[in-house]
Amino acid sequence: MRRRIRRDGAPIRPERIKRVAVYGLLLLFLAAAQCSFFAQLNFLPAVPDLILCTLAAVLLRESGGVAAVFGIAGGLLLDATGAVGVSIRPLFYLAVAALLGILAEKMLPSIWSWLLLMLPALLLRGLFTFLEHILFVRAFTAFAVLQRVILPELLLTLLFGIPLYGIVSLCARLAKDRHRA
Repeated sequence: MRRRIRRDGAPIRPERIKRVAVYGLLLLFLAAAQCSFFAQLNFLPAVPDLILCTLAAVLLRESGGVAAVFGIAGGLLLDATGAVGVSIRPLFYLAVAALLGILAEKMLPSIWSWLLLMLPALLLRGLFTFLEHILFVRAFTAFAVLQRVILPELLLTLLFGIPLYGIVSLCARLAKDRHRA
């Protein structure tokens, strides 16, 4: 079997390849669900941000670097699949990963830690949605944006994010190298 080698001469570890594959597939599924499935549901008042809640779960299960790459890739995928066209979503998710990484340094990977991390993540998401709406839509007043867009989006993100924490936990188990001690 041929060993893969990086440019600096170090071999690429198989667990990294497995981690990229597992989280890459998860990211593709989430971006497609967020941009096509949830965007078409007329009875939901807003589209939940599945990438954001998964980013917080990945941060608790993996390193900050993995979460940052996940966030940037998630932002690029959302832009590519037609969320709003080209935007600053990759930078937004990178900033969220950096801030949550600082907060999550001493947290254990549990659903309670995830809920605590979701508070600042949802506040940042609300601010991002508000700025995006005011700059690009310009159709509502600030109170109307808060009432009709931001609050439903935040509630749905939290609601749909709870089962995603369990899915990320399963993905983290799949991505770990079981052959090493």
